[in-house]
Amino acid sequence: FKQKTAYEMLRSLVGSEMCIRDSLYAVGVLAKRNNKEKKLLSTLGEEIGLLFQFADDFLDVKGSRKLVGKPIKKDNKKGKSTLLSLMGYAKAHNYANNLKKKILLKLKKHGKKAKDLSDTIEFILGRNF
Repeated sequence: FKQKTAYEMLRSLVGSEMCIRDSLYAVGVLAKRNNKEKKLLSTLGEEIGLLFQFADDFLDVKGSRKLVGKPIKKDNKKGKSTLLSLMGYAKAHNYANNLKKKILLKLKKHGKKAKDLSDTIEFILGRNF
């Protein structure tokens, strides 16, 4: 079993993270935005997906099955490399909080139009463990 580096893990995210990226890119396409705006939307989607992955990892480590609504501590049982196992809990938590602030700052310039998405970002990392 070869342990992946954090960089390799980030480059290989393929689940919900890339789905969010592609969904926001599609919004840009449907809204007929220019390439720069589509790239910004795509990057925002990657950041939201990464935040979601951090939250999922936190829930797996610190959550209760009753609150989370699914089996917990499964990544460790499977010997799966996660962002938390590579960075450590404290560094990962700090990184995730900074990422959340970065995302919210990007959304702030859109005012009330981005309220629902901003609320969702707050929810992602603010879920009970």
